[in-house]
Amino acid sequence: MDERTRAFVKSIFRAYYRREDIKMPLKFDRREWGFMPFEEGRMHRHKAFRTKRDVIEYLRDEVPRHVYYSSAVYTDPSAPKMAEKGWEGAELIFDLDADHLQIKAGSYEEMLDAVKKETIKLLRFLEDDFGFSQDDIEIAFSGGRGYHVHVYHPKVWKLTSPERREIVDYITARGLDLDRIFRPKYSIVGDSGEGGTKDAKLTKIIHTSSWGERIHQGLVEFMEELSEMEEDEAIEYLSGIKGLGKKRAKKLLEVAKDKTQINAIKDGNIIAKKIPTPIWRYIIEGRMRVELGEVDEPVTADIKRLIRLPTSLHGGSSLKVVPLTRDAFNDFDPLVDAVAFDKGEITIDLTREASISLNDENYSFDPGINDVPLAVGLFLICRGMAEFKEIRGNKLIF
Repeated sequence: MDERTRAFVKSIFRAYYRREDIKMPLKFDRREWGFMPFEEGRMHRHKAFRTKRDVIEYLRDEVPRHVYYSSAVYTDPSAPKMAEKGWEGAELIFDLDADHLQIKAGSYEEMLDAVKKETIKLLRFLEDDFGFSQDDIEIAFSGGRGYHVHVYHPKVWKLTSPERREIVDYITARGLDLDRIFRPKYSIVGDSGEGGTKDAKLTKIIHTSSWGERIHQGLVEFMEELSEMEEDEAIEYLSGIKGLGKKRAKKLLEVAKDKTQINAIKDGNIIAKKIPTPIWRYIIEGRMRVELGEVDEPVTADIKRLIRLPTSLHGGSSLKVVPLTRDAFNDFDPLVDAVAFDKGEITIDLTREASISLNDENYSFDPGINDVPLAVGLFLICRGMAEFKEIRGNKLIF
């Protein structure tokens, strides 16, 4: 952005930090803070603040483009070298970003919707498998393309990087041993049982781990969905699963339409050859595991990571980094609830065509000069798609 645009955006961000009650993280005075300025340059790191007032004054005076704090707490958070800070522990964090996931979505809205579904899967793992309560967990919309999940339970603070990596491996199904989940059921023939033959066609799903339960639940839900589809729709859907093909798709649909076989599946009894390998892969990888992405997986294992400050502004979108409870997350709409400025109009010079949905309104613009709502203009400017020209009307109301 040019200097005039930068000055305008900074004035808007400063107004936000003057009016909003910025939330401080737990033990904020023992965290390292980092700030990315609007001007070109490196992140300002190794900052520490004794009081909330100190943080607020820094935000109002410096007006950073991005605000971060460390997931770790330290004895001396302002020490210039990491080895000198005195690590005392770190919350457990997860970063789900649509840019890093294998998500097929066209629009910004579709990407946000897809990453929310992955976040819901993660929350189920944390609550059902690891036993964390809703009070242990805080969710935050990142202000960009995803969500951050913070776990504050006392038992996570001292976890090492390898231990945190094991959690990632578990929720992403890395190294999942299916032999521990599927148990062949044998039939024995002969008077004494000796010399009998094994019949491994019938397999039992066992629930010795929650992954067994998840795979069983995923298979039942998958088959029930198939049973409700029309044949052409189901075959087309199944044919899109990698490695399946139409022939096996038709046989699988026959199983889904057979109530006797569906009831057997619900009881955990599977005729193995009727559920081909691509289906198990699809259920585990496409429906049950959490997709974190190669870029975001190391975030969880990093015990000194910087993460965005909830209630700050994201300098790449102008949206709020919104802290959310578990209940609030269900109904949260980032393109409405994270909009920080909803009044006023500005003129921008748009570099290319743009379409966006904000505040329940859909907008489309051609390149060149456009009069737009303030929230829309700020979003396009922060995304690098426009420059500021002028304020429409007498003034903006923050």
